[in-house]
Amino acid sequence: MHKSPDKISTVPCNSAELPPELFNLNAGIRSNMPDNSLLFTAAPDTRRIILTGAVQSGKSTLAALLVRQLKRKNIHVAGILAKGLWENNQRSGFDLIDLKTGLSMPLARRLAPAEGLGKPEMPFRFLKTGVAAGRRALNVVQCGRADLIMVDEIGKLEARGLGWAPDLAPLLAFSEAIHLWIVREHLVEKICRIWHVTRTQVIHVTAPDALEQLTAACATGKIE
Repeated sequence: MHKSPDKISTVPCNSAELPPELFNLNAGIRSNMPDNSLLFTAAPDTRRIILTGAVQSGKSTLAALLVRQLKRKNIHVAGILAKGLWENNQRSGFDLIDLKTGLSMPLARRLAPAEGLGKPEMPFRFLKTGVAAGRRALNVVQCGRADLIMVDEIGKLEARGLGWAPDLAPLLAFSEAIHLWIVREHLVEKICRIWHVTRTQVIHVTAPDALEQLTAACATGKIE
C-alpha cells in the first residue's frame, strides 16, 4: 500500500458533556478513571477514517461492501463489523463478524419488554461470548499485520470507557495501518475529542460517492 498522505481533513473537537452510562457491555472492562483521563492523542502519522451517519442509515452495510472490495485487492483487513438483524420490521440484534477470520458470533439481542422494564435507553442484551469474540478480534496480535483496522461501532458506551474503549488506544499505536471507525454523526466530535487523531477524514454514508471515497483512501493509503 502507498502510505504517503494527501490533503488532510480534520474534525473540530468541541468540549461537551459525556453521555450518562447506558449499559455496561462487560463489567470487567470498564475503566475506573475519570472521564478526562480517557483523552488520548495518537502518533502524528496515524491515519483514521470515520464513517458516519444517522441510526440505521446503512453504515455497517457500506462497510461490509468496502471490506469485500478491499479483500479483492489483497488488502488485509482486521477488526470487527456489527451486522444488524431484523425481525418484524424492527432491529432484533447484532451479530459480530471478526474481519480477519470471517467468523460470526451473536453479539446482542433485543431485550424483551419484561427484561427492559418498559423502554430502556439501551434496549439490547450483550452476550458474553460475542463480547469475548470482539475482544479477541481487536487484540493487538490479531490486528498487528493489518492494512486496515475497522471498529464497528464506537458510540456512547465507548465515550464512557465501556465497550471497545480499552482496545482503541493500543490499536492506534499501529500507525502503519489505516483505522476505520464507524460513529453515529452526533457523536463524531465527542469521539474525536477523546481519541484525537490529527489525520482524520470523515465520510458520510449518504455521500453519493461514499464507497468510492472509502475504497480510494483505504487502497492508496491517502487520507483526503
